[in-house]
Amino acid sequence: FDVPTAVLKSREARTFDRRNAVLQTLSVPNDKTVLHALHIMDAERLTICAATSLELSGDLGGAVAVGVVAVADLKLVLETEQYHVLEYSIDEFLAWRKQVVTIDSAKLDRQR
Repeated sequence: FDVPTAVLKSREARTFDRRNAVLQTLSVPNDKTVLHALHIMDAERLTICAATSLELSGDLGGAVAVGVVAVADLKLVLETEQYHVLEYSIDEFLAWRKQVVTIDSAKLDRQR
């Protein structure tokens, strides 16, 4: 396995390093809107989009995910008829989603 190891070391596995792509095209900053995340998912043909924090990611080139927005979240928006949340920042939306899911879970527990 000397040859494959040498090739990987010579390229320093740069081929697999997609940190810039994650921050620039495959994730949404947590201060952007849910609509922005949906546009990214549409353009990249994704069903989920990582929400990243530039403040936490720092200057070292990494990406720190603070949450995930999914196409499935549209179901919550439609069920609650709270369409204005699509204009929320990702941080605000994640808090809203947590509240809605918690309320729904409490309702299910009471029904049992």
